[in-house]
Amino acid sequence: MDEIVNLGPRLPCSWCRALKWKDETQGMCCSGGKVQLPNLEPYPEPSHSLLTHQDPLSEHFLSTILQGQVYRRIGSLMAGDHQKPSFFQVNFMGDDHREKDIRCGIYPGIKPELISQLQKSLHEHNKYIMDFKAAIDSVPKDQKEFKVVINAERKPFGDIKGVLMLLRQKKWPLSSFDKSLKNEISF
Repeated sequence: MDEIVNLGPRLPCSWCRALKWKDETQGMCCSGGKVQLPNLEPYPEPSHSLLTHQDPLSEHFLSTILQGQVYRRIGSLMAGDHQKPSFFQVNFMGDDHREKDIRCGIYPGIKPELISQLQKSLHEHNKYIMDFKAAIDSVPKDQKEFKVVINAERKPFGDIKGVLMLLRQKKWPLSSFDKSLKNEISF
């Protein structure tokens, strides 16, 4: 039988109001009021409603989706020819119904309407998915190979003559760059 350990009440920090155990160092959370973080924004929908039991699918979501996993395998950005997309690749198929079907196949028992809500939210709010989609969309459809450089300081091995920078606010057409840049994309 597991033994229950009571750590006592949690008390708010006098400066930032973070909850701390009674024996934790006072002010360590915010350096005695020197560090001030902005308030957290609420989760985007449907996550907020699902997590706060305000959605009819909340119970299903909480019992099947939240499994304590804090990492994801990304793998290749795009699936190879005649290969079924998996992991992160599913986000870039361009077909919401097919994406949903693949996800439901990976996780049997999950309600398709929940998967539809979550994948719509990911496409609208997940910075990584939005950046990768922008990178992929900037490559001509007939081009089969390109490189994605996530950290400009750590470029892939090989001869790199330049890197196309996709910035959040601006995108430039590939035609405005030297043709030698067309296979290289950076965030």
